[in-house]
Amino acid sequence: VRIGRYPEIGVADARDRHFELRQLVERGQDPAVKVAQEREELEARVQPKRSGDDVEAFSKRWVAERLSTRTEGYRAQILSRLERFVWPAIGDKALDEVKPRHVLEILEA
Repeated sequence: VRIGRYPEIGVADARDRHFELRQLVERGQDPAVKVAQEREELEARVQPKRSGDDVEAFSKRWVAERLSTRTEGYRAQILSRLERFVWPAIGDKALDEVKPRHVLEILEA
């Protein structure tokens, strides 16, 4: 089982993690199984956040949250541009699927 790479994980953190894994071995448990379970739990927590956000939903939320101090006219102008240029091209893509070339295609259109 790998604990991590220095300097990504500090010496003190590595020592603590080693102690935890050593205790598992002393109790007759497999530390590799524990690490795999922790990784699966982390991925399960992260995955729903990724899969539920497409560009259109994110940009609507962004306009509502970030531009709340701007005038209604300005927000409408931004939404209009998103509707005309961005959403038809990449609105249904997940955020992690959007590549620089997609943005470049929109800018060059």
